[in-house]
Amino acid sequence: MLLVYVDDILVPRNSEAMILDVKIYLDSLFIIKDLGITKYFLGLEIARSLKGIAVTQTTYISDILQDVGLLQAKTVTTPLPPGIKSLVEAGNALPNPAPYRRLIRRLLYLGFTRPDIAHATQQLSQYLQHPCKEH
Repeated sequence: MLLVYVDDILVPRNSEAMILDVKIYLDSLFIIKDLGITKYFLGLEIARSLKGIAVTQTTYISDILQDVGLLQAKTVTTPLPPGIKSLVEAGNALPNPAPYRRLIRRLLYLGFTRPDIAHATQQLSQYLQHPCKEH
């Protein structure tokens, strides 16, 4: 099995010999650069221990918070207050919706490992065409 994203490839194997075989084969077809044991891949931090493998996105989350100026914000117990049926559509339109759209894309990706934000992100993604300050 190979995990491939554009030009990044992970070779998850238990056997060093199998990893070497895959690297030799790929090197015969392409110019490759072996970066060693994976610690970071596509926003995922990968840590190995005797107990197994842990995958986190702490740095990715910190980067998002820093980009939107919320690094020092207080935490909440739920990403979206309970009982909200629909968010306000009318309001002060954002002059440039690109940062909002970028944030929603990043949150959608984050939602694969953080299902607790999936519903809130889905609700906010409804306003990608005309986001307002309220969103």
